[in-house]
Amino acid sequence: MIDTHREVEILIAAGFEKEKAEAVVRFYMSRNEDAATKIDIVGLQHKVESLESKLEAKISRVESKIDNLETKLNGDIRSLGTDIKWIMAVLLAITGMLTKLTFFNGS
Repeated sequence: MIDTHREVEILIAAGFEKEKAEAVVRFYMSRNEDAATKIDIVGLQHKVESLESKLEAKISRVESKIDNLETKLNGDIRSLGTDIKWIMAVLLAITGMLTKLTFFNGS
């Protein structure tokens, strides 16, 4: 909070007449009614820090979930690769049996 009386005294000491010094201080105060105080800024700083901490925690949880999904997906892909190999082996066996029956049947 600004000590307006002190500000007026400073202006008077600098050579302003009392009425002019008071007018300058009133003008300055009217222009700065919405100005933030140190307390306002500290309060906002704490809110920002709190939000930053919450955001970092959420990001960490999301990263952890992504890592878990990546691990599961890699396992699923390996399993799918094994399944494809078995399917190919079975198809090769069926193709071999059909070829034998078609071309090498004892009749």
